[in-house]
Order: sequence, then structure tokens, then C-alpha cells
Amino acid sequence: AAYDAEVVKHDAMGNCITPIPAYANAFQTMLVDPLTQSPAHLSSVTLLDYQTGEAIAPLTSSGPPPPEFQPAMLVRLTQKVGYKATNWRPVVALRSVFYQASDNGVPVAVALIAYEYRIPTSCGANKVVYTQYPAVLMVTQSLATTQMTQHTFALNLALSVGALFLVGFAIGVPVTGVQLRRLSRITQAARQIAAGNLQQRVGLPPRTDEIGELAQHFDEMAANTEEAFARQHASEERVRQFIADASHELRTPLTSVRGYLDVLARHPVSQDPDVQHNLAAARQEAARMSRIVADLLTLAHFDTGRPLDLAPTDLGELAGEAVDQARLVAGERQVTVVGDGGGKLLAVVDRDRIKQVVLVLLDNALKYGRHDAGAQVRVSLGRTATTAIMTVADNGPGISAVDLPHIFARFYRAAAVSPMMEADALVHGSGLGLAIARAIVEAHGGTITAQSDAGHGATFTLTLPLSPKAKSPVV
Repeated sequence: AAYDAEVVKHDAMGNCITPIPAYANAFQTMLVDPLTQSPAHLSSVTLLDYQTGEAIAPLTSSGPPPPEFQPAMLVRLTQKVGYKATNWRPVVALRSVFYQASDNGVPVAVALIAYEYRIPTSCGANKVVYTQYPAVLMVTQSLATTQMTQHTFALNLALSVGALFLVGFAIGVPVTGVQLRRLSRITQAARQIAAGNLQQRVGLPPRTDEIGELAQHFDEMAANTEEAFARQHASEERVRQFIADASHELRTPLTSVRGYLDVLARHPVSQDPDVQHNLAAARQEAARMSRIVADLLTLAHFDTGRPLDLAPTDLGELAGEAVDQARLVAGERQVTVVGDGGGKLLAVVDRDRIKQVVLVLLDNALKYGRHDAGAQVRVSLGRTATTAIMTVADNGPGISAVDLPHIFARFYRAAAVSPMMEADALVHGSGLGLAIARAIVEAHGGTITAQSDAGHGATFTLTLPLSPKAKSPVV
């Protein structure tokens, strides 16, 4: 009614006046007020020129484009509709764009909607003619409240997470600490057992949780392991004691047998060649058995425990004495010793035991090496800051790859690999020499290794600490 009362007006010439103010007032009443009030509660509703974006209505907003206006969005909308007014067909659902802008730092949601408004363009008695014009309806909504809500939610969320973290930390740290201490006790017990302390136990009170069950089973396993090792140790001790006792007891009758055979050899009861041959064979076998018993007794002493007679020793002098003894049985074969040029090589060792090792290595080199004039056996000396190094090398047939990993085992005897070796070379060996050598070296805290390629000789390397580093005070 307010709109129709103002639409028909004339100027002084009687021409009809287009009532834009009347339309703007109607726009305010019919759209702006309802949409900006509850429940819609929009920030603003403005009618824009569809080409320039200037505000047409309401009158309070007419003039330049609103600050939230973005020309690029108007272009997008007009591209949807078409630039010609004849093509302007406002289908709101399909002809609208939405974007977010800022008004003095406050985020604003903006909607540009294709719109048509009508104004009277002619007037007459009791008749009003309306003309449709294309325009754009811009609706804005302040997001300040939404932004505040988001910030409040984010703050509440952060505070809640922080509170939960603090509560979890306050509760979880003590609980976790208790559990970790229990696991630490299991770890420490495992390390102690791995180091050889088989009597170590976790000792946690019985519990039904996982860690309690783990500790209980661990202690049971440790007890079973200790019992098994105790049984094995007792069995080994019985075997060592048996070997020691048997070796000791056999020495006396074997000595007697050798004495009787020596008497028979000096005062033969028969000149029969067969008798003499058998007598010589019996003496050889008795001597061999004596050597085996002596070797077994030596190993038994190492197993059951005998003190080392440690003293500063010149290993160069010791090697020279051993080489001189080897030359007595070497014949045409060359046996030499080579120093490192650094003067005396002093090491705190048991002189007799280390000399025994060198003699064993030289004996093996002569026994299993070449037996012609081209045979060579060389003892070499070397040193580092903390160790003395001695090698015994020959140019014989070497040791096969099959035998090499086992040559330090007790009673292991490698097969002949060359026709140059004596046919009965294996008969003269007991298979205990290298085992004794390794036991002596390891008792000094050293190592002994062998390297060989079949057909290119063998090299034994003996490494000894310069200062006393025996694995135990007894061997």
C-alpha cells in the first residue's frame, strides 16, 4: 500500500515521474527489515547494479559498491546469467555466487543473487505500468559470532586436551615408572645371567599381570638353566678327574713295561729277527703310549687347574732354543728363526709351557711338511703395543679345507695330503699336540690360529699379551 500510494506522480509538464524512492522504501520494508531481523539475522541486504555493482537500494546504502563487494564475483554471476538484460532470467538456485570477504577485519559471508525489480515507467488514470530491471541482490552475514565460537571451541579443545594430557601424565608416569622398573629388573637379571651369574633371579612378588608372569617364567628358566649347567659341570669334572686319575695311574705300569723292554733289548733272549722286530715294535708302542698318557695328563692338569709359572721371558731366545732342537731331527731341511729387529721381545709367560707350544708347532711342520732338501720351516717374531706375535710357517703340502676347522680338536688327526709325507706319519701322532698348544696359549690370555691353502704350506700364528692377562690364575 505504501508502495502504490507513491508510484503515480507527475512533474510540472504532466509527465510521469519514476518513483525510485518509493521502490527503495518498499525494498527496505519488504526485504531488508525481515531478513536482517530475527530469525534470519542477516547483516545487510543491498540491491546492486548488475553491471557496476553500485548500490541502488535501500537509500541508506545507495551509492558506491559496499566494502564487501568483489567485482570478480559479479563477473562470475553475470557470466552465469548473460550480460544482456533480455537474457536475464533470475533463477536464484542456479544464479548465485558465494564467497567470504572482510569488513574492517571481521570475516563476512557474502551471497550475490541474480534479481529483478520492477518500477513504474508510465502512469495514467487508475493504471500503473511496471518495467522489470536486472539487478543483483547482495546479502551479507557477519561471521564474527561464528569466528568467536570457533575460537572458543578451539580454546576449549586445547584446554581439554592439555588437561587430559596433564591428568594422563600425572597418572601415567608413576604407573609406567613402576612397570619400567620391573622390566629393568628383568633386563638386569638377564645381563647377569648372560655374564655367567646363573644364580641371579628377578625376584618380583607373584602377580597375575603380563610382567609378573614374565618375571616368574624367567626365574623358572634361570633355575632350570642353572641346574642343567650344574649337571653338565659335574659331569665334566668327573670326566676330567677320571682322565687325570687314569693318566696318572697308567704312567707307572707303562714306565715299568718300557723298563722291561729296555732290559730285553740289552740282553736279548733270542737272536731271531722276528723276535727282535717284535721287541722293537713293542718298545715303540710303549713309548707312544707313554707320550699319549703324558699328553692326557697335561690336558687334565689344564682342565682341573694348575698354576702358571709366569716370569719375564725373551721370546726370541726361547724361539732360538726351540729351533736348535728342531734342527737335530730336521736333517737337510732348513729351520730358521727371524726376529723383528726391535731387540729383545719380552713377555710375562710360563717359559716351559710356551716353549712346549713352539716345539709342537715345529714338530708338526717337520712331520707333515716336505721331507726333501727344499723343505723350509721359518719362525718369525713380531710385536704390537700390547702383544707379541710368533708365526711358524712351512712350505709343505698344507692343510686341506676339510681338516683346517678341526685341527685344534683333541685326538683329531688330519689325513696325509702329499706323497712326500711319511707313509706312517699319522701313526706317530696322538692328535693331542695342537689341543695342548691351544690350551696353553689360551691360559695365557692369547690366541693361536692356523691358515693354509692346500699345496702352499701352512702358517700358525701365536699371539700373546706382553703383560700377564691369563683368563684365570690357574689353568
